[in-house]
Amino acid sequence: MPLLRNWFDTDEPGADPGPLELPISMSEALRRIEAALKAMSRWHVESLDASTGVITATRKTRLFRFTDDVTLRLELTATGIRLHALSRSRVGASDLGQNRRNVKELFAKLGQM
Repeated sequence: MPLLRNWFDTDEPGADPGPLELPISMSEALRRIEAALKAMSRWHVESLDASTGVITATRKTRLFRFTDDVTLRLELTATGIRLHALSRSRVGASDLGQNRRNVKELFAKLGQM
């Protein structure tokens, strides 16, 4: 993935990681995602809309405390939920891969729950 941009989207062709498949209900997915975000340092839930399946969050970088905006969209599938993620830096033209790491950190945390 290119390092000279300030965002990462799991829906982009060839994205790694791509959307995360969760074999659980929408309500359980919302509960687990909210719990995961609250359990991680430097993450904050900004909004959660159960009717649309959209969660917005922020994550502050460790060194300079830059804020990244993260939008999570839950899609109902035949086997559960597909979690799409977009992480975008508020400042700068390049994130040096931080937004991809944000998504990987969240997906890893969800894998532990």
